[in-house]
Order: sequence, then structure tokens, then C-alpha cells
Amino acid sequence: MTRSWTKSVRHALTASTALVLAACAGVTTVTRTDHYPFYTPNVVQYAIADGELAAEIYGQPFPGADVDAETIASRLGMPGIFQRARVTTRPTADPRNDHYRLVVAFNPTGVPIARLLCTDPDRLRAGGGGGGGLQAMAAFCAGPDIASQTFVSGPPATGPDDPAFRASMNQLMVTLFLPEDEGARADCIREC
Repeated sequence: MTRSWTKSVRHALTASTALVLAACAGVTTVTRTDHYPFYTPNVVQYAIADGELAAEIYGQPFPGADVDAETIASRLGMPGIFQRARVTTRPTADPRNDHYRLVVAFNPTGVPIARLLCTDPDRLRAGGGGGGGLQAMAAFCAGPDIASQTFVSGPPATGPDDPAFRASMNQLMVTLFLPEDEGARADCIREC
């Protein structure tokens, strides 16, 4: 009876381990995110006051596909309190906000320095969609200055409406555009 029980437990552990590993397959991973001192939700609100956020898209996130940058940008939904703004490579509204922009490089093969997204994105040599999964680095830029940056990796996606792409880009946008000031939250934790 003990041998039977031990065998059952072993099978149960093997099955549960397989389920955990299956659940982890295709997960988006944020490998780095930084918010610099002048990043605040108010800066983002100012940048999107005209209802849109300018975007620059470099590289191709999908293996063997050639999807235009505006289609990709349109799938980058602003999170939380910023949802009313659309992301576009063709901004049409208030020119005062033009120096604020979202820059995303897919599958970069060059030097992975997010600061380059704001100053010299061509040095990153963004690539085509590789078969090994999606890699993206993004920055919220104010002119040549970086306000926030995020690096993500996720499962390969077949197109802009693929749930894997949507999940990866949702994670990228949520970590890039925090709805609250981290410094204020830290101060509150210490003093409130």
C-alpha cells in the first residue's frame, strides 16, 4: 500500500509540474524597466493632452511578415488612466507635444541601450521577427531625454492580432507608463 501511495504521489507531482511548465510557456518577461526622475503621470498626461501619443516603430515583431508601423502602433494601447489616448505613427494634433513620443525597437541586434531609442534609434539595428520569440525595447522620450524604458521578451507572434503579441505589448505598455509616481509611493510608505 505504501508503494502504491508513493507511486500515486509521484505521478501527481509529475502531472502538476507539467501543468506549471505548460502554464509558463509563452509568458512575457520584463527583463528591465526604469523610470527616471522626471517621469510622472503628469508628464504623460501632458504628452497625451491632445488625445494621441506619437510613436516610432523600428523592426518587425513577426517572423516572415511585413506589417506597417501604424498597424503595430495602433495595437499599443495606453494603460489605465491614459487609455483615452491613441498611439500613432501619424500624429495630427497639437504640435507642442511632438517632442514626447513612444519609441519601440523590435528584435534589436545592435547595442541594447534604451537611451539610443531617444537619440539615435538606427544604431540599434532593429531586426525582423525571429523564430526564437519576441524581443522589444521601448522608451518614453521627451526630445532626446528618456523618461522611462522597458525591455520585454515574449513568445513568437504571427501578427498584430495574435493574443501572444497583444499580451506582450500590454505588459510593455503597463510597465513603461506607470499610473503613479513611484517616488511619491515610496515616500508615502516611509512617512504615511
